Amino acid sequence: MHIPEQTVIFPPNERRTGQAYAILTNLGTSCAQTIIAGPIMMLYATHVLGLSGAAVGAILAVSSLTATLPFFLSSLARRMGKAKLLAWSFILRIALSVPLFLLDRTTFSDPETLLWVFGGVMVAYSLAGSGIGSTVWQPLMRDITTPEDRGRFFARMRMYFYGAAMLFLAVTI
Repeated sequence: MHIPEQTVIFPPNERRTGQAYAILTNLGTSCAQTIIAGPIMMLYATHVLGLSGAAVGAILAVSSLTATLPFFLSSLARRMGKAKLLAWSFILRIALSVPLFLLDRTTFSDPETLLWVFGGVMVAYSLAGSGIGSTVWQPLMRDITTPEDRGRFFARMRMYFYGAAMLFLAVTI
């Protein structure tokens, strides 16, 4: 039995607070995404860990499949609640970041084990972000915006998001 999700209508001050938190969350996520799953991590995987470009490409290909999971996780979002599921997604990504910083060529004597561990952590990180986090992101955005202010909010969020991403890349590269 399908139970339609009710639209929550928050007062204007709560919507503005939610929008500010959404922008801050998106800024933090964009910086972390650049380090953990973006070009910086791929340089680390090839130059520090010694993985081949083909291995890194395979990890990225498998990781991108996690984007299909929101279709299967919507019932979990209804049971847990959108904000709680998003918080767990964030906590899981932080927890998965730790082993990535501890890996180097000497961590495992077998390069194949290193590849499987690195690949597994990267896929799990992608699952936490693309799979779990994106399941509730759009419904939460619908809750904190009205049809009248949605366009302005997303334009403002993207402006901050891309501006911070460019600044972060300029500083880190």
